[in-house]
Amino acid sequence: MPHNGQFFRKGPPPGPPTDSHISMKTPTRDYPYHNRSASRDPHGKWLSARFTRPLTELSAGASAYHAGDFGYRIPTPGNDEFTDVARAMNEMAERVSDQIADLEGDAERRRQFLADVAHELRSPVTTMRTMAGALSEGLANDPQRSSRAVEALVRTSERLLRLVTT
Repeated sequence: MPHNGQFFRKGPPPGPPTDSHISMKTPTRDYPYHNRSASRDPHGKWLSARFTRPLTELSAGASAYHAGDFGYRIPTPGNDEFTDVARAMNEMAERVSDQIADLEGDAERRRQFLADVAHELRSPVTTMRTMAGALSEGLANDPQRSSRAVEALVRTSERLLRLVTT
């Protein structure tokens, strides 16, 4: 079959690109990287690994942080833009982790404070309730007993006042 140059033309077809030009296969001897898969091309493998591995690691870190695992650290070998982003994300995770620990510590101190307040209030309230009950039921009919009950109520109310004002 005679060669008319149609299949071995160098460069793109003349005229504006169309869908038929895009699908037209050009021999690989004219365009050495055209239609080669990255798995067979050593340069493609290197480029693929160069960008895919760091992006996969950054994605894994972002997923871990999104799930609340701020202890996860993205590997930071090298000295490129991916490593800079990984270091920044690791620092962000460290700060968020520290803030969470601070908030959890604050919440624990708050719980302990409320438990202490409840305990300190429970005893005087119980004393006041007992003395008021004794007075109302007539158990302290003796003037001396009645006077001690009233004194206990006054002392206890003063103690309560000190607890809530200091």
